[in-house]
Amino acid sequence: METEGDRPSASAPDGADSASADPNISQSEQNDPAVALVPDVLFPGLSLTITAIEWERVWVSLTLEFSRPVSGDVDFVIYDTLRAFPVDAEQVDERTHRIRINVTNFRDRHQLPNGTWRFLAVIDGERGPLAGYPLARAGELAASGRSYLYNRNLSTYVITFGLSQDDRADVVMRSYQLNRPTPKPKSKGR
Repeated sequence: METEGDRPSASAPDGADSASADPNISQSEQNDPAVALVPDVLFPGLSLTITAIEWERVWVSLTLEFSRPVSGDVDFVIYDTLRAFPVDAEQVDERTHRIRINVTNFRDRHQLPNGTWRFLAVIDGERGPLAGYPLARAGELAASGRSYLYNRNLSTYVITFGLSQDDRADVVMRSYQLNRPTPKPKSKGR
């Protein structure tokens, strides 16, 4: 798997750096990478939709479909407010790609980091559309998550899918590790 430094255009999407100011976007919107990453200028009318989410043990596969054929090199990135990671994808046909993520061994034998992740297409090194989901099927997203108990049931790793809370309703993947303290040994009564 590639590291963040291997593909500089995909590892830090344009607009995620708050130092780059766009006069058409307010300061509060510039601090929100979801708003700052709107790709309408470069790819007008192009949209990206997740059509399927499937699990095979610890592997999640997402099928993504562009609204029209895309020419050029297409990569995908997951990102949250401060971080972005390239993900492996294969092209299925001229409009469809498939992403596979091992959530428990994402990078360097570590699980997918805690965060709220969006899926971003990178086309010829330029930011493309964020992935959405058919609103008529939005209820299916809640059933697409998984949780993994481990450490004698004291820890769980949770992956959930949902829609962002903004006007665009992008797909978000939330990943969190939750822990509870080790129970103290019971003292023997006297």
